[in-house]
Amino acid sequence: VQSILRLLVHLRPMPLVDPFLLQAQGVNYNGNIEALSLLESQYAALKTNGYDADSPSRDLIRAIRQCYESLGDRDVSIYISSVISSFPGTKFALSLEMYDLNDSTDAYLSLIDRADGGHADFLPTECEMVLWEERWIEAHKELSQWALIDEFASSTGNTNLMLECAWKTNNWEKAKCCLSSPSVVASLEEGDPLTKMTEIYLAIHEG
Repeated sequence: VQSILRLLVHLRPMPLVDPFLLQAQGVNYNGNIEALSLLESQYAALKTNGYDADSPSRDLIRAIRQCYESLGDRDVSIYISSVISSFPGTKFALSLEMYDLNDSTDAYLSLIDRADGGHADFLPTECEMVLWEERWIEAHKELSQWALIDEFASSTGNTNLMLECAWKTNNWEKAKCCLSSPSVVASLEEGDPLTKMTEIYLAIHEG
């Protein structure tokens, strides 16, 4: 897959490939750099021909952001999220995250609570709500607040996140239980590095 992605980068004219497919292949087959190069070339072509913020190219920008996130470039990922966000509150929370993680977690939680409250004048898109939850989780990870993240993971049924929390807090019994769940087994089969690493640590712990 990496070889195919590298080949596509050098083709002229460069073929138009679905952004979600490229991003998924990059993550699943360690081809994030190649996928990112293709996605950014597609974005450059769209911008040259007249970029429309309401067009499907927003999916392309989200795929680019996800590639940067997978590569660990947090600052670029946050900047892109700010550019494509539609709520001023989102831009404010993202700017806080750049400088103060404690304040940003409160800002994200406030947005989530307002959305859950069902206010008629506050109707965020699903993508925006997913972003709030993702950034809230990542900010708490940076602060090592694993108990709080575990509580959130349990309430939402996010087994993969529960597994990560169990590993970080040395709760090996819970980790063993999570590893048998269908979603975690699927992650192992897909070669997810974090899940595989947790499985290895559990094997070491059990001798």
